[in-house]
Amino acid sequence: MDARLQELLDKQAINDVIQRYCRTMDWLDEAGHASCYWPDAEIDFGFFKGRADAFVPMVMALSLIPISDPPRPLSTSYPVI
Repeated sequence: MDARLQELLDKQAINDVIQRYCRTMDWLDEAGHASCYWPDAEIDFGFFKGRADAFVPMVMALSLIPISDPPRPLSTSYPVI
């Protein structure tokens, strides 16, 4: 396969995961959010460091805590370079 075509396919695949990440956080879709990670992935978001399979239920629970300002959707356009 042409390297340029492969690069475009790779960028689109990355973009698809980013969009799925944002959408599943917006909708508090735990199963969908888990699909954004390898289950045994090690992640570090500053406030959390550990495996993705421990992060997803924790961040979903945190998202249910009422806040004073309405949440802003995460879905947006991120450049994949």
